[in-house]
Amino acid sequence: MASIAYALSCLMVKAVWIEGRGKKQIDASTPIGRMWEVLIDSHGQFDWITGKINEPDEVYITIRPGLWTAHFLNQAGSKAKEALYQFGYLALNILKLDPYHDELTLRLAIHLTLDVRIRARDRNPYEYRVKTLLEAVIPEAMIQEARQNSEKARGLFSRWNHALKLLASLGWQPADSGHSGSLELLAPLSVPEAAEAAEAAETTNQSGQSQSQNRVFYTQPYPEWLASESKLKKPRGWIDLWLEHKLMIKPPHPIPERMDSLMNHRKASVKPLKTSAPLTGADVKAARKERRWTQAKLAGTLKVHQSLIAKIESGDRPIRADLETDLRRILDL
Repeated sequence: MASIAYALSCLMVKAVWIEGRGKKQIDASTPIGRMWEVLIDSHGQFDWITGKINEPDEVYITIRPGLWTAHFLNQAGSKAKEALYQFGYLALNILKLDPYHDELTLRLAIHLTLDVRIRARDRNPYEYRVKTLLEAVIPEAMIQEARQNSEKARGLFSRWNHALKLLASLGWQPADSGHSGSLELLAPLSVPEAAEAAEAAETTNQSGQSQSQNRVFYTQPYPEWLASESKLKKPRGWIDLWLEHKLMIKPPHPIPERMDSLMNHRKASVKPLKTSAPLTGADVKAARKERRWTQAKLAGTLKVHQSLIAKIESGDRPIRADLETDLRRILDL
């Protein structure tokens, strides 16, 4: 569990925030930081030789969002909060994996969840080659060894199939993003989203009955021997055929009902706006400087031109009623 938490702390994230737009230039910021801040606190007998607590009695793990999330507190960022909920779900589900038995699944889950956002504008953001995914999560030498040793090839193929089954049980699913090939399941399966899938998997493990069936992520047509349950003999050179085959795999999204609950809670906790006195340009300027915001950043958050903010602060332009509402909410006036 501690090793998985450490893996979370190694994830970096880069965000691009458009703070203002001119006629020819765009004012932006690109905060980069750790996605999650993780503290691992082990308690037990300290070994002076190794400098470690080799067999801890207790391990306390504290996980909190990194400093990059502060940018989600402005108006522009509020529209992207769904991404924060998805990253939170990523952490929750990853902590349910066994780092010793499910290491490949752990690596794939992290890579796929982050990579799909990088590839969001691609024509087929969910399409991968088996080789490309493996090269992203395991050393290339391990792949080369599998190509040269039949026993290692079977071992890697088995680990891969196990990882796909676990991802399916956690809500990952085949996705058809306009691809010419079709996708099919080995058997009909209604896959619940996100946490529901994980809870179903837990119930399955406790009852000893498999409620999650293997999903076929490979694009059609694919040879029958690729299916994890297939007993067919693999052809000569099968590992190269497998590594070059394409698959479509889509990360889960937060449960709509849970998202609605979060949004309703936020709406209920919104403070009433302070409207005791008319808002002036001096008030706006003072509040902006208190937050250490530039005029460009405030303009970008409001989706207006920077010159409008400058004119409001100098008193050359009156504040419209709709803009005053936004200013009071954003600057907490």
